[in-house]
Amino acid sequence: MDGMPTDTQRYRLHCGFAILEVLRDSRGEAVDCEFKAVNPAFEELMGLTAGEVAGRKLTDIVPESNAEWINFCGRIASGNLRAKFRTFFPRVGKRLEVVLYGHAEGQVGALITDITLRLKTQAELQQNEVGFRSIAESAPEGIFISPGFDGPFLYANRCASELTGYSIDELGQIGPVQLVPLDDYPRIKQRMEQRLSGEKVQETYRTNLVRKDGQVTPVEVTGSRAVWRGRPAVLTMMRDVSRYVLKEEELEQWALGFKAEWQESVQALELKKAELAAQKMNLDRTNREVVKTNTALSVLARNIDRRREDLEKKIAQSISTKIMPVMNDLRSDKLSVKSLAKIEVLSALLADLIPEGSKAHEVIAVLSATELRLALMIKNGFTSEQIAGRLHMSPHTIKTHRRNIRKKLGLQNSKVNLSSYLKLKVSKDV
Repeated sequence: MDGMPTDTQRYRLHCGFAILEVLRDSRGEAVDCEFKAVNPAFEELMGLTAGEVAGRKLTDIVPESNAEWINFCGRIASGNLRAKFRTFFPRVGKRLEVVLYGHAEGQVGALITDITLRLKTQAELQQNEVGFRSIAESAPEGIFISPGFDGPFLYANRCASELTGYSIDELGQIGPVQLVPLDDYPRIKQRMEQRLSGEKVQETYRTNLVRKDGQVTPVEVTGSRAVWRGRPAVLTMMRDVSRYVLKEEELEQWALGFKAEWQESVQALELKKAELAAQKMNLDRTNREVVKTNTALSVLARNIDRRREDLEKKIAQSISTKIMPVMNDLRSDKLSVKSLAKIEVLSALLADLIPEGSKAHEVIAVLSATELRLALMIKNGFTSEQIAGRLHMSPHTIKTHRRNIRKKLGLQNSKVNLSSYLKLKVSKDV
């Protein structure tokens, strides 16, 4: 554990551990941090439960946080950076050592250690042994002073005796080698030798303690180089963390569950993005097909219009050059008046089929067959009496028809001459 601890180890450290998410404004500048999770040691250190901390801002929990702190957290969350500093926290009345590092995207991990006792102990140790003993004997942690890994302890306090199960006199006869599990010998021995030589090594780490009765107890160890009676020594402070194991395991399970949910959410989002991309491709393809279809329909519509115009011209030509001459010849034959009237009606209907007959359509479309016969005779100059005689109707009936014709043609309140109007609207060939 000489490097940065893993996620599991961070939760199990007796030092406080917290995950904070950096909050940024619209410009991307860090403005605060929000607590996402803390371990039991953090709860004890800060005097707050995880429920009281989760979701709250850093400036609420640590009011002395300033813009420089928050900006620094923002830089660490944006890159693979680490920082370590010591400061005094008035809220808890302790001197704390804080290690910050980039935990995940947009998040900062914080390892917080209470170094108040350590600093005080080290200072007292350097000043005088009597002052150190008065502090160490009342300390809540086991304190050991040893010349190395194999040599017997030079000092052990009351809490060290309770923690190991050995009496203080017995501890003076054994050394660290008797308290360390066999598989941890090389690592602990190397670390103590490095401390004695003045090398910089990790101060706090977790290991197991073998008690006098053989029971293995998880402990948190903080070590530092010291001077005891003028000779180099290793000062070790040890704390039983077994009571945190259950809570830490629960928190670890929560963290794993949270990570799994987050990964599922990311996967679901990626799937949704893929679906949207596929839908967009389908929509683009459909749009292109619609454009092609519209183009084809436009071409088809133009072809249909062209064919219709050609057909209308052909029909009009046939009516004008072939049918209408025949109708004129029939008028010259000695036919009955009724037959001639029918020929006139047929001529009007045929004339309505050619482009020049569009005006006649206004007349033909609104009149009945009888009214159309009368209208054509009026157009050709016949009087009401002449029409009555030819069609064997009474003059009164003819006048009634004339009124109806004027009404249907919108001339009932007009002084327009009906014969002149019909000549204007109906072709002269009809």
